[in-house]
Amino acid sequence: MSRTDREAISLRWRAFVIRAFCALTIHFFAPAGLFAPDELTYSQRGERLANYLSGTMPTAFSLRDDAVGYYYVVAFLYLPFGVLPLLPKLVNAWVGSLVVLELYRLTKLMGGAEAPALRAAQFMAYFPSQILWSSVMVRDVWVQWLLMRLAREMAELKGIFIPSRIISAVALVWLLTQFRPYLLYAVAGPFVLSFFLGRSKDLVRNLSIGALLAISLAYADVRGRGTSEKVQNFDLAELQRLRSWSSSEAAANSGFENDADISTPEGALSFLPIGLAYFFFAPFPWQLGSLRQSLAIPETVYFYTLVPGIIAGIIYLLRRRLVDSVGVLLVTMTVTFGYAIGQGNVGTLYRHKAQVIGFYYAFAAIGADRRRKPAGVPQPSAYPAPPGPLRTRPAAAYSS
Repeated sequence: MSRTDREAISLRWRAFVIRAFCALTIHFFAPAGLFAPDELTYSQRGERLANYLSGTMPTAFSLRDDAVGYYYVVAFLYLPFGVLPLLPKLVNAWVGSLVVLELYRLTKLMGGAEAPALRAAQFMAYFPSQILWSSVMVRDVWVQWLLMRLAREMAELKGIFIPSRIISAVALVWLLTQFRPYLLYAVAGPFVLSFFLGRSKDLVRNLSIGALLAISLAYADVRGRGTSEKVQNFDLAELQRLRSWSSSEAAANSGFENDADISTPEGALSFLPIGLAYFFFAPFPWQLGSLRQSLAIPETVYFYTLVPGIIAGIIYLLRRRLVDSVGVLLVTMTVTFGYAIGQGNVGTLYRHKAQVIGFYYAFAAIGADRRRKPAGVPQPSAYPAPPGPLRTRPAAAYSS
């Protein structure tokens, strides 16, 4: 284990301490639900589920909701300890620290260097929004970790059929659907594509085959599902209805472009640049409003400075390390475009951006690292190449 690896592990523990302290502070000194009003819903439904599982509530109740996975997390914590809302917050702090370490491993695999990997992990450890979402009772940090873990599986497979890793990846996809069902195709398609792209040097042929399989999978699932899962299947009319509601004054006071029409492919594409501008740059510096929105502006302004590095990092990965990074690039693109088109208020969009913000931290760190180094100078790999001409099992970011 290198010195940088040890620094990453130390950073992970510091991240946990910071998040745990923040969770304790918010729990004891801030009004319930101040930063995340849906904390109350998670706690109440988790308590009901715990009562049902323990037999104290004999009648089953419906959990038909896209957060069912997090209700079970809360319920299993309430079962042995009682209704202690601080517990899920501290567990989220722990998961948030795992995200920091996982991002280090993933960035190291994608970029092939340790310095930018540690830099990306530092972004994740210290950015205020990432600390906040790991310190309150919401599911976003679990989605972060699952996406990050799945992305590392994709980066390590490189088209090699390893049954244990394939099973692990499928399990991660399934778990993601228990927290955010509509992310199914945003992650399953890129996983299929990245696997086929890694099979040989014929990227165009493998991209075509992988795309065909991914589209076939989505089409078969659309045919077999009812209207209740239209969002998961990219039904633009349903997205239009949900976006109109989320951008209305009844839903939030931070709605934007309420009259946008995304019910057709042409309308969705024409709105995409506006949605992307809000996804990356909102809340804008002049949008002083609620306490939560005003507190987010300084971090958002700092994020602007990372944009050149993000662009440089994506270009470098596309040109030099496509096989290592294609799965992450595709997942980032699909999730980003989906939220940019379908979400209609700044507050929720800002929080949902956290699910993929770690990938952008990785791109920014890799891009900044490449811009500092003179062109044409070979850089050492983060891990040694396997001996001989034969392909072997992919190297992990490091053994833990």
